[in-house]
Order: sequence, then structure tokens, then C-alpha cells
Amino acid sequence: MRRLSVFLAALFLFAVPALAQRTVVSGTVKDVNGVAYAGGTIQALLSLPVGVSGATLNGAQIAGTTPRVTLDNTGSFLMQLPDNAVVQPGGTQWTFNVNISPGAPPPLGTGPQTCSATLTITGASQSVSASFSACPALGNSSGGTISVSVLPLTCNNGSLYQVTGSLRVYSCSGNVLSPTDGTGSIYAIDYVGVAGLGAFRICQATYNGTTTVTSGASDPPFTAAMNGWKYEGTNQPCAGNGGTLSSTLEVSSTTTITFVNAHQITLSSAAAGSAGNGSTCCYGILGPKDIGPQLQNFFNAVLAVCGHTGILYDGGGLVGNFISHANPQVCGAVGGFDVNQQGYTIKGQSQNSTTLFMLDTLSCAGLPDAILFGAANAAQSVQISDFSVDGGGNLTNVNANCGSKNIFRLGNASLFANIGGLQWGNVIGLNALAIGGVFTGNIENVQFFNFGNTCAGLGTGTAGVLTILNLECSSPGGATLNITGGGSVVNSVGSGWANVAGGAALTVNAGSGTFNSKGDIITGGASGQNGLAVGSSAVVNLDGDTITAGTSGIVLNTGGTPGIVHLKDTSVSGTGSGISGGVAGSKLFDECGNTFQATNTMANIAVLGTCSITGTTITAAKLVLSAGWGASAAWTALTGNTQLVQGTITNTGAGQAANPTITYTFPTPFLVAPDVCTAYQVGGTQPIVAAAEFLTPSSVTNTGVVFTYNGTPTVNLTEVIQIRCGSI
Repeated sequence: MRRLSVFLAALFLFAVPALAQRTVVSGTVKDVNGVAYAGGTIQALLSLPVGVSGATLNGAQIAGTTPRVTLDNTGSFLMQLPDNAVVQPGGTQWTFNVNISPGAPPPLGTGPQTCSATLTITGASQSVSASFSACPALGNSSGGTISVSVLPLTCNNGSLYQVTGSLRVYSCSGNVLSPTDGTGSIYAIDYVGVAGLGAFRICQATYNGTTTVTSGASDPPFTAAMNGWKYEGTNQPCAGNGGTLSSTLEVSSTTTITFVNAHQITLSSAAAGSAGNGSTCCYGILGPKDIGPQLQNFFNAVLAVCGHTGILYDGGGLVGNFISHANPQVCGAVGGFDVNQQGYTIKGQSQNSTTLFMLDTLSCAGLPDAILFGAANAAQSVQISDFSVDGGGNLTNVNANCGSKNIFRLGNASLFANIGGLQWGNVIGLNALAIGGVFTGNIENVQFFNFGNTCAGLGTGTAGVLTILNLECSSPGGATLNITGGGSVVNSVGSGWANVAGGAALTVNAGSGTFNSKGDIITGGASGQNGLAVGSSAVVNLDGDTITAGTSGIVLNTGGTPGIVHLKDTSVSGTGSGISGGVAGSKLFDECGNTFQATNTMANIAVLGTCSITGTTITAAKLVLSAGWGASAAWTALTGNTQLVQGTITNTGAGQAANPTITYTFPTPFLVAPDVCTAYQVGGTQPIVAAAEFLTPSSVTNTGVVFTYNGTPTVNLTEVIQIRCGSI
């Protein structure tokens, strides 16, 4: 941004030869208390001698005003100006005008402020910091700025606080700290401090019941600076394959470490079990300390004022407690409160660079709302984005009082984006994301792997529109998406839903909800699992999806009221049935381009449309002629596929007899027996007579039909037969 500002300043100022003399001007703007004018702007104006109307540089007219340049978080700037010693006529100077608005509001702040200085600029470079080191105060604190290592939970009203090494200043009012820069941004690093960060994971830990932990060559190296760090380890593979889903806790997070070398540490107490053989991928998470209490303080500060944004740090941190709030400022709340107020925002640096590592010490006793950044009565217009949560493979060893609790929760008009969730609490029934209320919002670019028992659930009574873009979810427990809200509409695009242990991968339950899916992959992995379960009165529209399952790809209408499924360009398969279930009145619409497997259990399911039953070219093997056509009778000139085929029978060989048959096995099976199957003689050398023109169908199923010719073929003559099968 600074380079862009310099470029623009130069671009607006000069239309002069490349060799013109200019000075690179730098500076830092601070108030009398040393507080940076962060986020303010500075502009330079050329001051001319009295009576002079313009100025030139190397003979070219120059503009007298630069565009405004924004001061960075330290109050610093950089720009390029014509050298006053070269500008003609002589005697010119540059006047610098600084402005910050709205500034910190009264009574603690002084509101908008300005500061200026007129200087002679000359030489290759020049700093003007000395002229801007005592600008008007940004705060009214009589005691000056209090320097602290981390921001306190309580503060002195009227005082300003600044974390040592931080660029931000916070003012205290009503015992609540607020940023003075007017942005409404609260930084977690100011509450946690840099000493609490640096946590990371290793994937190739070997425990073997001793105090020695060896990491893999590809794991991040240990250093001597990690002496005394906390360590937690499980036998769960980082990749989620090759290990038990029960995930034994090998090393508790009460354990500390001693550095041995880049890939070996010793533990303060021995590992509880035996895991890892040098090649097995086992989890280990380590960091300097548990920063959970500081993050709770940070979250309290975010909720103190409506619309504040909480910004998480760049790096990893260990968290051993829930971060939740029981009675925040009522912002964006529902149920009689002011829903027009903006809710809060929690934002990390990116999904790959900000990570919360959850410790086994976490208990949900007294949990007021969701485990992470949940706030009772304040779920409306919430934005949570750009970080990851890693449970260290701790799938079961989470306090039992966390069973069936929510990790995250959202209300109406909310955004949940760029979030990663990995290997935490799925066996005890944690729900990754609960969505409630009259909800309209977005979930975007989210990846959950063994993270909670259900990835996302729309609660009973929910109505509204939820848009899901690129949510990848793999759960070894319950349904990855569980829609129970009456009247809700869920639009999912490019997402993946996979369940590897029990139940259906995706469930749309009773309540007249609608699920629209485009380009999703729905997978029910093991035997006994289904891909998509459709409950009573639900409507499901699938376009370009792929569904596979250990039992049935789609189980339609497991409840008592008929529902509807529309399929387009979708592949459905299961090791048992592709499609099964249903109550009387259930409907499945084939809207073309679908691929179905041969085995489907379609009782009580009405199929409307057969346009997907195409694509396999007819062969003589699918049209078996009985002996009555002649001993060597055969087909020629066969064309078409399944629903419309045509070919010529030549009645060769001896043995022509009355009423020969054609046993037609459909190249592509129908889901249910077609409504209509007809066969006509439309040509050939065998005379067409009324009694024999129409072949009589019988034994019609979803896989084939038998046609009877109502006459006796004549040796060596031919019949051109046309067959049509399909729905009305």
C-alpha cells in the first residue's frame, strides 16, 4: 500500500523528464504523548513566494498539491517531492498538512485533529519526523499512556493503554477498553502477548509408553527455546487414516517438555500408552502456554461495543477453555431486541496461518453458548472467518459435559467463511456448527474433518435461506448436514459431504424444507450407511451431484409424508440399492443426464420422466429371438438405445412357427417398469397385416419386456421392427 501511495503521489505531481531532481520524504506523526496518528492522512502543498503564481521543475510546470497519503499503523508515510533547491523560482517550500478523523471520540478522545509544518525539502532523502513528534493529543488521559505487557481485564477509567511493542492504543471507559483509532478493531495479540504464541503440531510422533517423544523428519523442528512448553499427544493419525477413531490420549496437556534435539524431546511424565513405530502418523501439539483465558478477555472486549471486530493473531495458540459469553451487549439480537444493530466479527489472518489448538483440559461446565466465540442473544449479523481449529486428534477425551454441545453457532444474516476444523470431539457428539433462528446467511470455503459429530445443523423451526459454497465435510459420526428446519431453503454448491461410520452423510428431515445442491459430492462410506436421507415433506433438487454409499445412495422419505427428489446430471449408487425407501406418494423426477445403478428398491416411489435412460447402444444380445423366427434368424441394421430401437429380422433357417417372441433386455435399466412399451412392424418383405402389425408386450419390468408377434413369419422374408419404451 505504501508503494502504491508513493507511485500515485509521483504520478499526480510530475509530468517532467525522468532526470528531474526529487527528494524522497519520510516521516512518522505522533501526538504529544507519543501516540501514533495511525490511519490519518498527510498531504503536501507547494508554498510559493509572494506574487508568484506557478513553479517549474527542469522547465516543466508542476502541480502544487499531492494526493492524500494514508499513515500506516505506526503513523509513518513515504512520498517523493520536487527538491526546493531545484524548483524555480527560488524560495519555495512544502507545507505538510496532517489530518485524522474521526479520531478517538470524547470524552476519552479528542476527536478529529490536524497538524502541519512548512519545511524546505532538499537532497536525495529527508525525514520530517522531528516536525511531527508533538502533534495535538489524541486522548484526554491526564495520566498519559500506561504501558502493559498484555491488556488487562479491568482498567482505570480515563486512562490510555498500550501493549509494549504494539502500535495500538486503547482507552478505558466504564472499565471497558476500546481502540482509539476509530476502527472498532480489537486485536487478540494485545490480550495474549507474543509469549503465548508459537504453538504447532507434529504428525509423526512416537510415544511407546516412555518419556521420550521422537518426531518425523518432515515435522517442524524442536528448539531449546521450547523448554517448559506444554505438550499433548494422541494416537490419532493426523491424516485420519490407519488409526482408531476412539483416539487414545497418550500424553495429557499437563505435561511439559525438555529439548533434546531437533526431533526429540523428553516429557515430564511418561506417555500413557504405546503408539507409533517411527512410521505411524500420531498427533502431538505443543506450545508455550494455555492462552484460553486471555482469548476470553479478548472476546469480552469485542462484545463490549456493538459492531466491534476481533482480529486474531498470526500463528498458533493452545486453548484449554471455552471462549463464550453469557450476557453481552445486545447487538444484532432477536426476540424483542434491536435486530438492526450490527453483530460482532471474529477474524483471523487466514485458515492456514491462525490456528487454535484445543487442549484436553477443556470443560463445558457453565458453557453459556457455543464453545468458540458464542454469545447468547447476539447471534444475528455475526461474522466468523479466516482461522482453523485443531483438536490434536482428541476425538473422545473431551470432558463428557461437552457432549452434544455446539462448537460454533450462527444466527440470521451471518457469515461463516474460510474456517478449518480438524480432529476434535466427534465421538462424544460435538456439533461443529449450529444454525438457528430465522436464518439467512452464507457458509463459504469451510473444511471440517472429523470435527464434531455433525458438521452443520439447521435447527428445528429454522426458516430462511442458507447458501453453502465449497464446504468440505467428513464426519465419522452423525449426518454431515442435518436440516430439520421447517420452511428452510439450503443452497449448496461445490461441497463435499462424507460420513465414514454411521447414519446418512446428509439428512434433509421432515418439515417442508428444501435442499438445492449443485456439483456436490455426497458419500456414505461404510456398510450400513446411506448417502442422502430425505425425510417427510422435504424437497431435494440435485444438479450435477455424485452420490455413493455403503448401502443406499438415496433413501427417500423415511417418515410418514411423501417428499420429492429432482435429479439432473447426477450419479447415484450404493453397494445395496442406488435408490430405496419411500412412502406412498413419494416422487422422483428424472430431469435428464442422470446415471443410476441396476439395483434400486422403488416401492411407493413414483418416477416421473425417463430421459436419463439413454446412452447404451442396442445390440442383438439384448433382443433375443425365439425359435419360431427360424433356426438361424438374426437381427441386422440395429439402431437406437433403450427407449427407441429399430432393427431388421431375417427369418432364415427352418422352423418358422406361430407367435414367436422377442425378449428385450433394456441396455440401461429403468428405475421402475416403464409406463408404456410398444413394438410395431414398420417395414420389411414380410407383408404387414393388421393382426400382426402390433406385437403384444408382456412381463414388463424395469429391466426388460417380452414382445409376441401375432402371426407366422415366412422363411427368408424380413420384418423391420420398431420398439418404444418409456413414461407417459
